[in-house]
Amino acid sequence: MTCLGIDVQVKRGFSCAAIDAQGILVASDWYSTPRQVLGWVSELASRWAAGVVVGIDAPSDARVSPRPWYWEGSDYFEDRALHTVNGPS
Repeated sequence: MTCLGIDVQVKRGFSCAAIDAQGILVASDWYSTPRQVLGWVSELASRWAAGVVVGIDAPSDARVSPRPWYWEGSDYFEDRALHTVNGPS
């Protein structure tokens, strides 16, 4: 089973990533239109007989600026400018 993640970005299009059952990144890209994302999902689904699971992260409101916190691998960062690991709150 392959897991596909789609992050809907209001101003930058769609960030997409696919990981395999072991959590290894097998594909990633940015797309401008939903049709391009659908083509990506269809192409990846045709590769794996076990199928794919799709998760979509879509904001209910457009963000006016990037979030001040983010994950990078297993590290959680509170402030993009400081890039300091503080752990999740």
